[in-house]
Amino acid sequence: MSEFFHKAAARKLGALALVALSFSLYGCEPSTRDRFPDPWVETRSAPIDRVLTDHNVRGCETMVYRPSEMSNGPLDPRGEFLVYCSPDGTTWTAYIAVPGLARERNLTGPLAVYADLPPP
Repeated sequence: MSEFFHKAAARKLGALALVALSFSLYGCEPSTRDRFPDPWVETRSAPIDRVLTDHNVRGCETMVYRPSEMSNGPLDPRGEFLVYCSPDGTTWTAYIAVPGLARERNLTGPLAVYADLPPP
């Protein structure tokens, strides 16, 4: 009988630990590297170029990008992309581009290059 009480107490303690862990993780955002996993794509993307043009971005002669983990690959127009632009291959500016449909195209930036994701 006492073994039953020990197992019940252990289950309650485990459940409490799980609840405490879930509260500590609540609101935690994935790192930029997790959000935009490898590799960098170095070929131009017409949907991303359209977003940059629509928002009058200049100095993007060299462009690399990473689709978000939510995108269905580099050609998914509904996806979200971390874009690095450079006029000379040494000075970089970051943007978050969402190509979407014409009325949904969105661009965040210019932003500083993310420390955990240096340009290639």
